[in-house]
Amino acid sequence: MRTNGGLVALEAAITRFVSHQRVFGRRYYSEEYVLRALQRFVARRRAPDLSAEVFEQWCAHGHLSPNTRRGRQLLVRKLCLFRRRREPRCFVPDPTGFARPRPYRSPVIVTAAQVEVLLHAAAELLPSQHFPLRPAVMRMAIVLLYTAGLRRGELVRLLLADVDAHNGILRIRESKFHRSRWVPLSPDACRELRAYAPAPESTL
Repeated sequence: MRTNGGLVALEAAITRFVSHQRVFGRRYYSEEYVLRALQRFVARRRAPDLSAEVFEQWCAHGHLSPNTRRGRQLLVRKLCLFRRRREPRCFVPDPTGFARPRPYRSPVIVTAAQVEVLLHAAAELLPSQHFPLRPAVMRMAIVLLYTAGLRRGELVRLLLADVDAHNGILRIRESKFHRSRWVPLSPDACRELRAYAPAPESTL
């Protein structure tokens, strides 16, 4: 896809902006995904650069909740303000026209009975050709999320090398702000881990 000078400037601004944010320890993976999607959206419209008209079209694009839409609008405004440091004439969206925030749902405390229902549901999952361990993996995921209080991203990045079922600890690598930490496991979680991946002594 061939780009003009304005789109090249937008692409370069996104690259600089994301790199700048990562200097402060922010991962900015999902944010970069949103900004690159915006860049492609501008290119598909054959617009010379991001403008008020294109930004309005982008805001109306897709089916997003008001809070998600507002978060993306604020992200683009932050990018544009960053870009204006080098390009004083670049477009910056007016926040008064952004989606109005809605109250978030109150957090729900999951009960032991509800976790038991989830475990039963995991056991009833059928393995597939590409996911033969689906029931066991989903059960282990529920156990770790509930007993260790892991974030979803932390869970999916876990490796067997991060697990010490003998001593009952997990090593969470480079979580928020690129920091790692050790998480103690309950005796029940340790038993589940040993059943999931038996290993001699302290190695899993």
